[in-house]
Amino acid sequence: TYIHLLSPTHRRALLSSMGLATLHSVPVTHCHDSNGLVLRATSGWSLVFSGDTRPCPALVAAGRGATVLIHEATFGPRLHSHAESKRHSTTEEALDVGACLVLLVLV
Repeated sequence: TYIHLLSPTHRRALLSSMGLATLHSVPVTHCHDSNGLVLRATSGWSLVFSGDTRPCPALVAAGRGATVLIHEATFGPRLHSHAESKRHSTTEEALDVGACLVLLVLV
């Protein structure tokens, strides 16, 4: 995300206008410079979006307890080796993150 390029004053104003307390990225395991996105609202809900990724500690930490996790799940559980070799997740791996609601997507 490019929000870090804004001055602290403009960043706070932008987040406040959207009802967000924080907006930041987390590194994920896919290709160089791949990131997931974490939104936390001032009202308490949170949303985490994985993008393409293998299961990784930063995303698991961000997704644990999130209100909604939108997680890539390109492969079913029988194709675990394909998921690993292509740096994607299986449905089982995505569901294992621990959010309140997990939406599985093919990105």
